[in-house]
Amino acid sequence: MRDGIPVPLVRANQTFIILAAVLSFVFQFRPGALIGLAVLVLPLVFGPRAHLVFHLARPLLARRLPGAEQEDAHVQRFNQALASLFFGVSAAGLYLLAPVAPLWGDIVGWGALLVVATVAFIATRGFCLGCTIYYQLVRRGWIRRPGSTPAV
Repeated sequence: MRDGIPVPLVRANQTFIILAAVLSFVFQFRPGALIGLAVLVLPLVFGPRAHLVFHLARPLLARRLPGAEQEDAHVQRFNQALASLFFGVSAAGLYLLAPVAPLWGDIVGWGALLVVATVAFIATRGFCLGCTIYYQLVRRGWIRRPGSTPAV
């Protein structure tokens, strides 16, 4: 796969998502939602060169990258967008909703972080829920893969 992402880098990104969400929740560190959101949105806005997790993980995984299995870059971008969405919902709950309705703000904020951490953990075990959603959306014609022709 020409535009693939090596699996070790994908796993590093999943590990970041899990650590950012779980540590923020355990230590009730509200800025963790914003930090996670910023780190996840950067490559979506500026492209893969802005992927901080990949830049940090690449030297540590240098021996495992050559010849590593590749994941589809389009699917990973979709998954990155989903994780960003959940970190965004979390930040909105913790910073916008919590001052107005503290209980609901905490439920939405911390709940969204726990959901994204759980889904990322399950992905490290072999089942990618984001991939399943992506392929179902493509199959139903609700989204198109970049470079594909529209269905008639």
